[in-house]
Amino acid sequence: NISTYMMYEKLKLIYWPIGSIAFPLFCFLLVEGFLHTKHLKKYFLLMFLFALISEIPFDYAFFIREMKAADTIPFYFEYQNVFFTLLLGLTTIWGISKIHEKFNVGLREKIISLLLNGTLIFTTSMFAEKIMCDYGAYGVLLITGFYLTRTNRIYQILFYVLLFLIFKHFLNFPQLIVS
Repeated sequence: NISTYMMYEKLKLIYWPIGSIAFPLFCFLLVEGFLHTKHLKKYFLLMFLFALISEIPFDYAFFIREMKAADTIPFYFEYQNVFFTLLLGLTTIWGISKIHEKFNVGLREKIISLLLNGTLIFTTSMFAEKIMCDYGAYGVLLITGFYLTRTNRIYQILFYVLLFLIFKHFLNFPQLIVS
């Protein structure tokens, strides 16, 4: 007779590698959606609405004990679902695109652009960590990296490997092979 815990551990070995491919795929598709949408405001609005709508089931699924203890039902404010991470990543790449539009000529403007982009990426990544978004800074950086390397798949892979080395605890080997 197999215990529930043992069954969970065996199933985890099968399903975890398959499921772990999902987040990088979502990040890649978010960038593609940003690049190809004709309705950016609607894209932002839908992402924000999905973040809000999915927060209650997310909190109930993972934090019901904590919500009851803190008397914060129906929301648990200590951890946010993945849609908030995607929204912060979308905000970051939108900001980068606007900075590029404004500062794209001359050495001085490129230095200003680099400083503004660095500040934006740092700020949104730290904000994701502060509000405890699912995947946190890793998620924002992955989206940003996919956006910045969008014209070269080799660079995308190299950036992904770099994040793998920095944020090992978020990734596993099957994810690296598939991406």
